[in-house]
Amino acid sequence: MIADELAASVRAERVRELYLGNLGQAYEAMGFILVIAVANGIIFAFLAAPWRVAAWFAGVAVTQAATAALLRRYHRSAPSDPALAGWGRSRVLLEGAHGLAWALVVPLVHTPGETVSLVVIMVLLVALPSGMAASLAIYMPSAAAFIIGTLAPAGLFLLAGDPGLPELVAAGLCAMNAVLSTANAFRMSAVYETSIRARLALAARRAEHQALQEAAEAGRTLAETAAAERTRFFGAASHDLRQPVHALGMYASVLKRDPPKAERRAIIASIAACVDSLDRLFTAILGVARAGDPSQREREIPFALDPLIERVLVQFHPEAERRGLRLRRRRTALWVRAEPSAVERIVSNFVANAVRHTEAGGVLVGARRRGTFAEIIVADTGPGLTPEDQARIFDPFVQLDRAGGVPGGFGLGLATVRELGLAHGYELAVASRPGRGSTFSVRLPHHGPVTQDAVRTPRYGAAPPSVLLVEDDPLVGDAVARLLKAWGVTTEVARTGDDALRVLATAPDRDWDVLLDFRLGAGETGLEVADRIRAAHGPRITLTLVTGEADPSIFAAADARGMVTMQKPIRPIQLRALLAARTSEARPAEPARS
Repeated sequence: MIADELAASVRAERVRELYLGNLGQAYEAMGFILVIAVANGIIFAFLAAPWRVAAWFAGVAVTQAATAALLRRYHRSAPSDPALAGWGRSRVLLEGAHGLAWALVVPLVHTPGETVSLVVIMVLLVALPSGMAASLAIYMPSAAAFIIGTLAPAGLFLLAGDPGLPELVAAGLCAMNAVLSTANAFRMSAVYETSIRARLALAARRAEHQALQEAAEAGRTLAETAAAERTRFFGAASHDLRQPVHALGMYASVLKRDPPKAERRAIIASIAACVDSLDRLFTAILGVARAGDPSQREREIPFALDPLIERVLVQFHPEAERRGLRLRRRRTALWVRAEPSAVERIVSNFVANAVRHTEAGGVLVGARRRGTFAEIIVADTGPGLTPEDQARIFDPFVQLDRAGGVPGGFGLGLATVRELGLAHGYELAVASRPGRGSTFSVRLPHHGPVTQDAVRTPRYGAAPPSVLLVEDDPLVGDAVARLLKAWGVTTEVARTGDDALRVLATAPDRDWDVLLDFRLGAGETGLEVADRIRAAHGPRITLTLVTGEADPSIFAAADARGMVTMQKPIRPIQLRALLAARTSEARPAEPARS
């Protein structure tokens, strides 16, 4: 294919070279040919009737004028490569006509038996094709057309009637000159071929070098832009991180003075708000940093959308109720093939953005089929967006002014959505009108329903399951256990796999939800403990992996074992949403609509 493309490029370049050059120089060359014709015409005037000489000269002049007109037209039109083949054919026909005009000197000027006129004519017919062959060999068909158009008819004219020995010799000279001129044209054509290929190769290398330079320049510009953006990013993030850290230091100093109970409760509430702010910003920063990781594609699996949407909405119901908003979802039976955590983060950020900026009314989340895609939609009754705001809403640190909106955003939520969409190839869209609300959507590859095995779909009764926390860090274990017990969840803590198996063995009939930290003591991992639990108790026990790692292989290994993966830091509402969603799986499902 490359060889064919190169041959086509060479052919196009040959035609271009046939026409290119300074028009003035081309006219000078044609003028020189006319001078030759005039000089020969003067000589021929002594050998034949003037009208015959004039007729021959007119034919030469007309073809030269036609050639000049064709050259002028070419330079004015500047044809593209595909059109050059037509221009080549036009030049071949014109050169054939030009050669025939010169060949007419034989019947118009030569008198049979006149050796003098024949000698003069043969000098012209030998010299002219040889000279033209060199100049036209850049495009071999045009050279061949002139050589054949000149010498073939001249030889035939010489052999017509009752030729004598001079005519026979002259005809032989025409044939020999045709062979020699053609051979010379082929040699010149080969030289031109080598030159053109070398020039094209050089042009290709120059273009490649230019492309590399431009790519390097673009890379340098991109790097500078990225560096500036990174500086801006971390500058803004540093400012936002310092604020709650500064406040925490102040509140800690106040607590050391052992303030009254009422003030202590207020300070503790403020500390909790600072921790929540730190958690949200830390999660947002990690989200932007990890969103563009292409290796996350390795975790794409088929899954149902309805449970994912329900898990997301559980997190935002308290905030929506506090603001007097209706947070609803339309049940759906659609399945997709995608990376679940990426989709959940996209939908979560859409819903968080909608709840934050909606003053009255509500937020609706649903999904619909769009050909080979499934589209998740988050629609709100908020203030809407102008076209200018829609163009920049996905940029980092963009925080639009919204009267009545919830403060505390970082402008990173929708930036994370954009990075996730780019990394996974998910199509994002926003439709909005000022005063009419906004609709954000993401399109995912549709997938037919898959029969879930028992590993992925544990069933609980109406009461929440008992939780076994496998965590080697005593502080983390104590904190999580206290939180779960405060929710009324029966909780046991194990520091090793052996401890976990002993706890499970004491109550084998209980509905267990096991939370496994990935990195445990003595080089043990949560995945290894999961395998031991599966071997001892089968698929009825629900396993969840908790990790701060970003290694895709860990997520893939957890998926292969039918485990949900939660990344640290985990917000309490996320953990509660997970347990609530699993508990609700036993309830009768509403009719699904797609």
